[in-house]
Amino acid sequence: MPSVIQRRQALLAGAAGLALSASLVLPASAQAQTEAQAQTEAPDEAVEEIVVTGSRIARSNLSSPSPVTTIDATDIKRSGETDISSLLREIPALNSSLPANQSDQNGAPAGVGLLDLRGLGSERTLVLINGRRHVSGVAGTAAVDVTSIPVALIERVETLTGGASAIYGADAVSGAVNFILRDDFEGLDVRSQFGISERGDSEDLFLSATGGTNFADGRGNAVVSVEYTQTGNIKVEDRPNIAGLGFAAFVPNSPELAARLGVNPDAVNSFAQNARLPVSSPFGIIWLQDQNNFNDPGFINLLDPGATVGGFPIAQIVDETGTLRAFNPADIFLDLFNGIGGDAVPGLPNIGWLQPKLDRVNVNGNVNYKVLDQLNFFIESKFSYNATKSVDQVNGFNDDIPISLDNGFIPTALRSQIDSLIGQGITPVLTVSRDNLDVPAQTQADQYSFRVVTGIDGEFDNGWSYEVSYNFGRTERNFTNLKTRIEDRFFAAVDSVIDPDSGEVVCRSDLDPTAIPPISPFPAAREGFLSFNPGSGQCAPINIFGANTTSEAAEDFIFQRSVENSELTQQVISGFISGDTAGFIELPGGAIGFAAGAEYREEKSEFEPNAFETAGLSFNSVTTSSEPVDGRFDVWEVFGEVNIPIISDVPFIKDLSIDGAVRYADYSTVGSTVSWNVGGSYAPVDDIRFRGTFGRSVRAPNINELFSPPQPIFIDADFDPCNANRVNAGTEFRAQNCQALVGDNFNSTNFNSAFVTGRAGGNPDLAEEEADTLTIGAVITPRWIPGLSATVDFYDVEISDAIIVVSAERIIENCVDAPSLDNEFCALVTRDPVNRNITFFESGQQNVAALEARGIDFEVSYGFDLADLGLSGNWGSIDIRTNGTRNLRRRDFDFQEFSDQFDNQLGENTFPKWIVNTTATWQVDQYSLSWQTRFQSSQLLPNVENLSIESDPLFADPFESGNAFVHDLSASYDITDRFQIYGGINNIADRKPFLSNLVRPVSFVGRSFFIGFNGTF
Repeated sequence: MPSVIQRRQALLAGAAGLALSASLVLPASAQAQTEAQAQTEAPDEAVEEIVVTGSRIARSNLSSPSPVTTIDATDIKRSGETDISSLLREIPALNSSLPANQSDQNGAPAGVGLLDLRGLGSERTLVLINGRRHVSGVAGTAAVDVTSIPVALIERVETLTGGASAIYGADAVSGAVNFILRDDFEGLDVRSQFGISERGDSEDLFLSATGGTNFADGRGNAVVSVEYTQTGNIKVEDRPNIAGLGFAAFVPNSPELAARLGVNPDAVNSFAQNARLPVSSPFGIIWLQDQNNFNDPGFINLLDPGATVGGFPIAQIVDETGTLRAFNPADIFLDLFNGIGGDAVPGLPNIGWLQPKLDRVNVNGNVNYKVLDQLNFFIESKFSYNATKSVDQVNGFNDDIPISLDNGFIPTALRSQIDSLIGQGITPVLTVSRDNLDVPAQTQADQYSFRVVTGIDGEFDNGWSYEVSYNFGRTERNFTNLKTRIEDRFFAAVDSVIDPDSGEVVCRSDLDPTAIPPISPFPAAREGFLSFNPGSGQCAPINIFGANTTSEAAEDFIFQRSVENSELTQQVISGFISGDTAGFIELPGGAIGFAAGAEYREEKSEFEPNAFETAGLSFNSVTTSSEPVDGRFDVWEVFGEVNIPIISDVPFIKDLSIDGAVRYADYSTVGSTVSWNVGGSYAPVDDIRFRGTFGRSVRAPNINELFSPPQPIFIDADFDPCNANRVNAGTEFRAQNCQALVGDNFNSTNFNSAFVTGRAGGNPDLAEEEADTLTIGAVITPRWIPGLSATVDFYDVEISDAIIVVSAERIIENCVDAPSLDNEFCALVTRDPVNRNITFFESGQQNVAALEARGIDFEVSYGFDLADLGLSGNWGSIDIRTNGTRNLRRRDFDFQEFSDQFDNQLGENTFPKWIVNTTATWQVDQYSLSWQTRFQSSQLLPNVENLSIESDPLFADPFESGNAFVHDLSASYDITDRFQIYGGINNIADRKPFLSNLVRPVSFVGRSFFIGFNGTF
C-alpha cells in the first residue's frame, strides 16, 4: 500500500504534469470527466443509465462508442457569455462557428448564432433540443439560430463530433449539438448580469427569471422561464487597430517602398493601415476628358497622376475645404485596387458598426404530467424575439456616372475649366466615380421564433421506454433597410440643372419628365418603370461633388425604407421505443440494447424580397432582380439501433460490445437514402477503454439549394485568366485558348465598374451529399490517480457529392483550362464582342465538390482535494480541464473528379493546426476562482490564404498571424445558500483579433468585464 508521502508525490507529479501539458483553458467539461467521476465516486454502485447524444439507447457514458464533449450551466455562468454561440465556439471542434455579434460581418443574417462543426458548414451541423430537431433560423436552410435557445434553462450542451445521420437524420454529417434543458424545476431562480468593454461600449445586460412548481400531488410539474438580453454596438471608429486596415499588394524588390511600409522588401503584399481603393473616392473622382481621346472611365490615368487634358488634371476632387484640386489616388500607389493613404475610398471606412446592437427576449414554458404510472404527457413551448440594428458602411458605389455639362452643382472652378477646354476646341466629357459614404445603410432585423413540442412518453414494467411526439416550429424574419438606395431616384437626383425661372438647382426630370430613362444605366429606369413621378416635384437634386454633400431632402428622396420577409415552418411527427432484452435474451456481456422508430418531417421556406429589389430598382439589383423563394419538401424515415454487449468481466476483457444503427429515408425531392454506422467498445481493464465508429451519413439538399431563383453575384472586374499576368498560370491549354479567345497581351483594364455581375440560382435536380466518418479513440481513467481521466480520438470525415455554387472564378478558369473552348463552362461566360472583356456569367448549385477533415481530439480532466497533498486546513479542491484538437487535414475540392486540385485550408485562418483550451478552478467553501486560457497556433492571414503561396513563401508580409493566447479570469462567492455573486475579466491581455471577417481568436470587443447576481428561492 503506498505511503502518504508516495501518494503526495504522485498527486503533485500528476498536478504539475497536467498543468504544464494543459496550461491553457476552456469552460468545457468532458465525457472523460463524467466517466472518471462514475468510477471514482461510486465504484461499487451501478452507474445510472442515461441517454447520451449519439444514441437513443439508455446507457452509461462509459460505454458510448462516440466521443461527446459537454459543457454545463456552471460553465456558462463562469464564462460571462450571454450568447451561447460565442461560448460554444470556444470548443475546438466548433471553432468555425458564427456568433450573433459577428454574423452580419460574414454574409449571414444579422443577429443569428450558427454552429459549425469541423468547419464543414453550419448546414452540416445538426442542432437538437432534448434530442429533437429545431426549426431553422435562416431562410431556406436547416441552420438553427442557437441564440433563440434560453440560456437560463440549459442544463448542459453535448457535442457529438462524428456523423450522426443514422441516429437523428439528415444534416448531422459532421455531428450534432444537443441542448439538454431543465424540465423538472421547483422554486424560483433569478439572475442578472451586466458587462462592458474596457472602451466603454458593447454593454451587455442579461436578466432572467425561472419559476416552477409541482402540482397534482407531485404527478405534474410546470416551469416558465423569461430572459432578456441586450448587447450594445461597437463603432468602427472606436477600434483604431481595425479601422482602415486592409491588405495591399505592392511591387516586390523595392527597398524604398518597403522602408516606407516597414516590411520585407522581398515580399509581394503587406497588411497596412489606411489601405485604400484608388478606383473610387468618397469625394467623388471627377474625370475630365477629351471626347476625341476618351479612356472611359479614365482609370488608366491613375497610373500617371500628372496626366492632363487641355492643361487641367484629368482626375480631380472637391476636398473637405471645398477646393477643387488634383485627385491623389494614394500616398503609396500600388495599383487600381490597392493603395495606402490619399483621397481614395478606405478599404474599411471609418464609419458604421463592427458589432450590431442586439435585443433578445426568450420565453419558455414546459409542462409534464404523469397521467398513469407508465404514461407521461409533456409540452415544451418557446417564443423568441430578436432585434438586431446595424449601420453599414458604403451604401452604393459607381465607377462611371455621366454628368451633363449643364449640371447645376458643377463647382465654379470646374465650370471655368470646362469653358476653357471648349475655348480650346476640346469637347469635354465629365464623369464621376464615387462611393457613397454620406448616407450609411441603416438596417434592422426582427426575428420571431415559435416552437412547441407535445407528446407522451413513459416506461413499461420491463424497463422499455417509449416516446411519441409532435414538433412544430416557425421562424419569421423581417429585414428592414431604412436607407435603400433607389437607382432611378439616384440618377434623377444626380441629373440636376438650374431652373431658368427660379435660379435654383432642380432635377432635370422636374423640367423634362422624359429625361430619366435614357440617363439611368439601370434596366428598370431604361424601360420606364419608375418609383416616382417625373415632373411632380418629388425629386430632390443631389450634389456628388465632394464628401458629405448630400442634403437632407436628397437623402429622403433617394434612400427609401424597404422590407424583405422570410418565413420557415417545420413539422415533425416521431415515435420510438427503446429497451433491452433482459429477461429473455442475455449474452455473456449482458442484455442487448435496442431502439427503433419512425419519423415524418415537413420543411417549408418562403422568402419575399423587398419590392424595390423585385422591380430591379435598388442598388443591390443592379442587373438581375431578386425573386421570391417558395419551396418545401417532406421525408418519411424509419430507423433502428442496437447495442450488443458480447462479453464482460473475464480476463483481459472487462467489456466488449458492438453498436450499429441504420436509417432509411424517402424524400419528396431526392428519393430514398440510407445512412448507417457501426461502432464498438473494448475495455481490457477498468483503466482504459478503446472505442471507434465508422458510418455513412447523408445530407439532402435544402430548399435554397433546390429552389432559389437566379440571384446576382459579382467578381472583380480585373479578374480574367486571360490577362497577361495570369495566362501562364493555368493548364497547358490556357495560353492557346486565351489566344484564340482574346488575342495576345490582353488585360481587362478598360471596364465601366469595379465589378462584373453574374447570376446563380438553385437546382431542383440535386442529389444528396454523402459522408464517410471514422472515429477511433481511447478513454483512460487510471485507478491509481483518482480523479484523472483522459480521452484521445482520431477522426476522419470525407464528404462527396458536396453541394456548392461553383465560383465564377472557377467557371471562367475552367473555360480556358479545358482542352478546347467547346466546353460547358465557356457556355456560361459572356464576353464583349469588341474589347473581349467579361460582361456576364452564370453559375448554380451542383453536386460536384468534396470536403475532407482529419485530426485528433484530446481531453484531460483532473480533480483533487488539496488536502490530499498533505496541506493542513481547508484549502478546497482543484479542477483542471483541457481539451484540444490537432487538425491534420482540411481540404476543399471544387471538383471532386480532380483529386489533385484542392484548397488546402490546414493552417489557414480559422483552421489552425493546434487549438488547445484549458480551465483551472479552485473551490474553497463558498469561494470559486477560475482561470481560462485559449490557444490557437499561427495561421495564414486572410487574403493570403486564398491565393497561391506554395511557390512563393514571400507572398505576403506578415505572412502568418502568430500564435495566440487569450486569458480569462472569473470568480464567484456564495453569500448564502440562496444568493451568489459572480464576475470576471475576459481577454485580460486585450488580445487583438486576427484580420478577418471570421474574427478569431477573440471578437472586436477586446478586454471586457462582467458582474452578476444569482438568487434561488
